[in-house]
Amino acid sequence: MASSWGIPQADRSPTQGRGNDLHLPGRTPSLYLYFCTDFPLTLLQSGVPRLALLALITLCVVLDLALKIWARAELPGEVRPWLPGVLDLTLAYNTGAAWSLLSGAALPLALMRAAVGLGLVVFLLRRAQPTGYALALSLIAGGALGNAIDGLSAGRVTDMLLSPALSRVTRALGQGDFPVFNLADVWVVGGVLLLLFVTVQQDRRRARVPVTSPK
Repeated sequence: MASSWGIPQADRSPTQGRGNDLHLPGRTPSLYLYFCTDFPLTLLQSGVPRLALLALITLCVVLDLALKIWARAELPGEVRPWLPGVLDLTLAYNTGAAWSLLSGAALPLALMRAAVGLGLVVFLLRRAQPTGYALALSLIAGGALGNAIDGLSAGRVTDMLLSPALSRVTRALGQGDFPVFNLADVWVVGGVLLLLFVTVQQDRRRARVPVTSPK
């Protein structure tokens, strides 16, 4: 009897039929596909304990607030190169969003960030998510809560990270210098990028699954 690959069952080697298609002519190596697509996606699909997610969110908030406290004490009136040409440390305050958007709306923005952060925490506690989605949403929640606490307590958000490299890009696009940002912003952007990555990987995996027509 012939197999689905057109190879008689009796002629199969011991390694054939066990998920190892590396030696089938004209077949893309399964191991290559696994490590390029399935393996990272598998790592991002197994669930994460809710307690671990709460610990991650708490860590994001604590690190962000600790860096803000240090910046207010150590950085007034100066710029300290940290990674020359890439990242400097300085001190700035923002009562709005990036590029001076919604300037003066610190309280409404803080309330909105708090609602987003707490909403994501409740969502993660109530519904188990694959690892990739859970980590991404936890980073976003930690960043939103960090800026929310800062905005509610001080009426403004403390920023301290300045990137000359990103400023060169934004100036080339006619947008001026890249705004000074903070660690909470890094968590949010990192979470969004991870969310996009996981979603794209999921879509690619679904696209590779053959659609069988009903008989």
